[in-house]
Amino acid sequence: AYNRDYYGFKGWSKTAIAYGEGMASNRGVNFGSWNGGFGKDSSALFFTSYGVAEVAPRLQLGSELTYWAPQHVSWGGDLDVARTIFALQPSYKINDNLRLILTGSYANEKVEDQNGKAQWGRTDVNTQFYALEVATAFTVDADYWGRPQI
Repeated sequence: AYNRDYYGFKGWSKTAIAYGEGMASNRGVNFGSWNGGFGKDSSALFFTSYGVAEVAPRLQLGSELTYWAPQHVSWGGDLDVARTIFALQPSYKINDNLRLILTGSYANEKVEDQNGKAQWGRTDVNTQFYALEVATAFTVDADYWGRPQI
C-alpha cells in the first residue's frame, strides 16, 4: 500500500496492489474477509486507489477505483471474474452540522465459466451497474469523515 497526498493535490490517497494464489486469492485480511471458493488453482490480482481531495474550504471530493480479477474460483463452477468499480463523491459543507453529498458510481463485472455451465442462471456474462445518490448528512462535525452521521 502507498499513502500520499491526493495525487499531487491537497488531500490524501491510498493505493494498494495485491496478488494471491490459493486461499490468498481473496485479497487477504487487509482488504476483505476470507470466504469459500478459492482452491489451490485459484489466483487473483487486486488493485485499489481511493482518497479525498480538498477542492475548496467547503467542498471535498472523494474517489475510488478498484479492480479485482480472481481466476478459477469455484462459486458453483470454475469461474474467471473481473470486477471494476469507479466512484466519485463530491461533498459540500453547508454548515457545521450539515453536509450535502452526491455519489455517482459505475461498476462492471465479467464472469466466464471455464466449464461452460450456467452460473447464477447465466453463462459468460458482462454486467454493468450505475448508481446515483443525493443525500444530506447531519453530523457533529460536517467534515467529510465527520462522525457520527445521520
